[in-house]
Amino acid sequence: MKIFKYTSIVILTIIAIGIFTNPGLERHQSTVRKELIYLTKNKFNDSLSKNNIINTRIDSLVQVDNYFVFSKTKLIVDDKLKEIGIGCLGKVWMNEKFESVGEKLISRLINTPIYFSAAEISLDESIDSTVAIGTQVWMKKNFDGILYNNGDTIPQVKDASEWVNLKTGAWCYLGNDSSNLKLKGRLYNWYALNDPRGIAPEGFKVPEKEDWEILARYLGEHNLKTSHLETRNKFQKVLNTISDKFSLNGFENTVGYKLKKPIGWSNKGNGSNESGFGAVPAGERYEKGLFTRGDSHWWCRKKLPSGKTSIFFVGYDNRRIFTTDLEKFYGFSIRFIKK
Repeated sequence: MKIFKYTSIVILTIIAIGIFTNPGLERHQSTVRKELIYLTKNKFNDSLSKNNIINTRIDSLVQVDNYFVFSKTKLIVDDKLKEIGIGCLGKVWMNEKFESVGEKLISRLINTPIYFSAAEISLDESIDSTVAIGTQVWMKKNFDGILYNNGDTIPQVKDASEWVNLKTGAWCYLGNDSSNLKLKGRLYNWYALNDPRGIAPEGFKVPEKEDWEILARYLGEHNLKTSHLETRNKFQKVLNTISDKFSLNGFENTVGYKLKKPIGWSNKGNGSNESGFGAVPAGERYEKGLFTRGDSHWWCRKKLPSGKTSIFFVGYDNRRIFTTDLEKFYGFSIRFIKK
């Protein structure tokens, strides 16, 4: 009986020590930073560690699974969680997978802009990703970042109820499925684009409603394939008298067709992309935090007196462009335009 009692005390003591010495998130983060800097110095150019990129970017990519007496270190690489270490008794050790996972992440840090804030991407690096349409210069792709310009993380929110009740910036994948990232990108609520920390690269901005109107008017008037000017007085009149809801509906324009890529759209909805805008069917997150696929929607920056904000979108199965005003909790794409 005494042996059982002493054995129980020893086991409980070991468990208690394990619980109280189980490393927290900060210890896991600091260990990963230290090991990645060491890996960088030995296998990569040392500029990453000198520029403090690892110290300022890695923490948001480290996650911990806590099992009370020990914990597992996980690292987000290519939007997947990779187990790279274990923590117990106040220390964290990297496992045999760390080196290969770490090298892959460092390579992404060097070559993939989404791990950096927009402010850290110079215009020289992104100049090939712009297209001139009339008097405007647009980015060719939707914003796909996960950081504000000061380096703070834009949180990912999966839960539907949490999403619709947010008053701060957030992003999600279409359908909460990371496999949609490559083709469709990320969806953001309005608060993300209007956060004072900013998301647009230097020299660019989130477009106003008027910017989209200028784009639509130009594409409605011009046949870009032949550079032949087609006057569409009816289209101009519709644009000049935009109402609160679906003001472009019912007019047989081809603006959407000129914006959309020639692949990826369903129900014979592919476009010509003669504008170079490169619209993809990114989908949306709408009421109750649910998702719909097929169309592509973009935010405007300003909040309207109604509390809503304007959006522009192209349908999956037609050639038109539409506009309406919606609540700020919706999840849409963001496209930058040059100031």
